[in-house]
Amino acid sequence: MTASQTMATEGRRSPAETPEATGPGPSDGGNDIANDVPNPWREAAVVLGRQARRHIRLLAAAGLVCGALAGISKFVLPTTYKASAQILIDPQEFRSFDADAPTTTLEANSAINYVESQMGVIGSERVLLRVIRDQGLVNAAAPQPEGEPQPESADARRARDLAENKALLGLQKTVAITRAERSFLVNITVSDKNPERAADLANAVVKAYGEVNAMDRMASARRLAADLNARVDNLRQQLGESETKLLNFKIEHNLVGLNDKAIAERRISEAADALTAAENREAQARTRLKQLETAPSDIGAVAAFGPDPESRQLQVLIEGRAAARGELEELQSSLGDLHPAVVAGKARLREFDRRISQSLAGLRRSARSQLAEAQAQAQAMNKKLADLAAETTRAREFEAPLHEMESDIEAKRKALTVLQTRWHDADDMSRREAPNFRIISPARAPNTQGKAVGAVTWTVAGGVIGSALALGGLALASMFETAKEAETGETQPPAPKSPAPLPPSSEPPATRRRTLECLAELPAIKGAAGAPDSAAVALLSEAYRRPGSPFSAAVEAIYDRLEAEARKRRDDDEGRPLIVLVAATWPRAGASTLAANLARVAAATGARALLIDAHAAHPAQHRAAPDNAPRTLIEAAGQTRPLLRLTPYSQSLSLIPSLPDEESVCAAIAEESVFQPVAGINGHFDFVVMDGPDASDEEGLRDLVAAADQILLVVSNEPGDEDDAPDLLRRIGAPEQAFAAFVRAAPLDDAREAEAA
Repeated sequence: MTASQTMATEGRRSPAETPEATGPGPSDGGNDIANDVPNPWREAAVVLGRQARRHIRLLAAAGLVCGALAGISKFVLPTTYKASAQILIDPQEFRSFDADAPTTTLEANSAINYVESQMGVIGSERVLLRVIRDQGLVNAAAPQPEGEPQPESADARRARDLAENKALLGLQKTVAITRAERSFLVNITVSDKNPERAADLANAVVKAYGEVNAMDRMASARRLAADLNARVDNLRQQLGESETKLLNFKIEHNLVGLNDKAIAERRISEAADALTAAENREAQARTRLKQLETAPSDIGAVAAFGPDPESRQLQVLIEGRAAARGELEELQSSLGDLHPAVVAGKARLREFDRRISQSLAGLRRSARSQLAEAQAQAQAMNKKLADLAAETTRAREFEAPLHEMESDIEAKRKALTVLQTRWHDADDMSRREAPNFRIISPARAPNTQGKAVGAVTWTVAGGVIGSALALGGLALASMFETAKEAETGETQPPAPKSPAPLPPSSEPPATRRRTLECLAELPAIKGAAGAPDSAAVALLSEAYRRPGSPFSAAVEAIYDRLEAEARKRRDDDEGRPLIVLVAATWPRAGASTLAANLARVAAATGARALLIDAHAAHPAQHRAAPDNAPRTLIEAAGQTRPLLRLTPYSQSLSLIPSLPDEESVCAAIAEESVFQPVAGINGHFDFVVMDGPDASDEEGLRDLVAAADQILLVVSNEPGDEDDAPDLLRRIGAPEQAFAAFVRAAPLDDAREAEAA
């Protein structure tokens, strides 16, 4: 049987099987006392049943009278019929302009607020008065004689207003306007004695709301169109005035130009171009003059002077001189220097040199003249450019006001465009209806109901209610009568039953045999094989290592049961922890494994748990403590003991191990520990588990059982071991007020294998 099955079995047991019901006597006695506890509710039910049987005729008469009255009321009272019309109000359709996009930055409840506001409009006097007048709910005025209509008198107008107000109050009581949750659907319900009239009134309310809504929207659109038209005309006038002012400002300050370019700017551009051309001419003239001053005599250098006539003439002279020099050299080589032909050639060569010199002088004078003219033009252009620059600087002082006026004109043009668009939209909206609601379902006349079925239903319900009221009256009368008798002493309560005598026993009450409860059957721990130390750690920390295993679930169920018993038996304000002694009736039954995992389950729940290894003959709990575990000292039972903080519950799980060289270990801890010693167990721990010895050491168990609040025995599967558990408790002197129970160990082979590990 698993832990959950065990707990379920214990929950189904009768009170006679629980430790509280068994009492201090033997297992076969004491059950009559638990079953004889009086039940006040049962006694009250018996008294009420007796009164009902005594006054059965009164109950029947009350049912018949109430049923008859209910049936007659159903026949006499007029039937009210309800007709409902359903409309959908769309907040996104209520826009001033068709081009407006629905905003997404509104408040989260803005749409709901709008729909609820429209619900108030539906039930307003304006809409309901329109329904009253359209449906003729007020008597029509007397017909006027033919001819011009006579003005309505004050008395007639007062009478008509009074009648309309009276009809309005009546209609407001019959009209109910509701909204479906989380939607924009609105239900308009009208109650009336006539089903057709109820449907007509509901549809009339919807129609009147639509007409009022359309009229309001069209009137608003007309007012908006008129306002926009006036604003457009005003803005056009302002735009014309601004454009005229801008033009006059440009003319006044000489800022008018061509292609959006001022006159001064164009003149500066032309002067800059002319200055560049003059500087180019000056540079060419200076270069020409420099070449002429070097007086080149070769044709290649003359060709660089340019194609002007003087340059061509100089080129011809240079070519003739070259030809004459060639002829002279030929004559000198053949005739000699004194020959007349040679003398004539030399004369001709000198004539060429003279003419070339004259041509060069003319070219130099022309180049100097051109250079002077180019320099004069450049100076004039520089002066003109400086004057234009100064004029432009003065004109830039007016750029700020000019840009301001231009920006103002541009803004007015954009605003005019927007206003014109909106004006056209508003004018178009004022000519058409655009309701922001749709009729989902019109009201239909409800079916007329026969009064016979309703009368029967009301009669049955009235009879049941009448009988129930009469029965309640009898109960109250019985209560008052019982209280009065108790005050006057007319009746005496029955004497309590004396408990059945307990069977004689030769043993004193403290040593009688106890009936123990089985809390769980511990399953075997799987996957704990390996080296001895690692297998021991796996067994002792199964609840942490595998919290979802069957063994861990069984230990958690045991811990929950122990805590529940502690809450029933102990005072929470005692300030001392719950101390549980875990012992075994047979060696190697797995008590150490259960004690270690029970402490780990308590620590996992947040309790400050302490595990005490009190099995001096075979200590095992220190195997699960790591070598680097934080250590300190604790004063327990007048002795100084080592205290280890176990991981991973370093702040909630502690261990007092049983070590052979405990004195030397305590001395080493006192020297090296940085933690303060713990003064006792009370106030520092919430849950203490003592891993006690097995039944072979009854003297050791007798020393431990006096300090335990609860005793948990682990019984093996050996025959008769479970029956010996109560005798073991008697022999070790377990107190009766201590909760004692047992658990069945794992199968024998698995338990032995675990102890061997």
